[in-house]
Amino acid sequence: MRRYVALRGQGQPGQRARPAGLIDEFLPKLEELVERSQGKIRADVAHEKLAALGYAGSPRTTRRAVAVAKRAYRAGHRRVYRPWIPEPGLWLQFDWGQGPRIGGR
Repeated sequence: MRRYVALRGQGQPGQRARPAGLIDEFLPKLEELVERSQGKIRADVAHEKLAALGYAGSPRTTRRAVAVAKRAYRAGHRRVYRPWIPEPGLWLQFDWGQGPRIGGR
């Protein structure tokens, strides 16, 4: 019971802290690779680059981390639909359709 009271005092009663992984110290470099490639880098290419820097983790761990980094990149660079609403007098609009004729023209 004492343990649960202590966990409640920390603010997260039902969750444990995530243990540090091998990829954690390479996450800034991984995010840089995703940003520089505009979210198009493949996980196997990222794994090769991280391994050259001294990363000793598995390709599967790299694939998971790349997926999370790409998801975060896409969330921050999502296209937003903004409809064009013309303001009167600000834009010239011309209709090439058949309209009323003035002076025979």
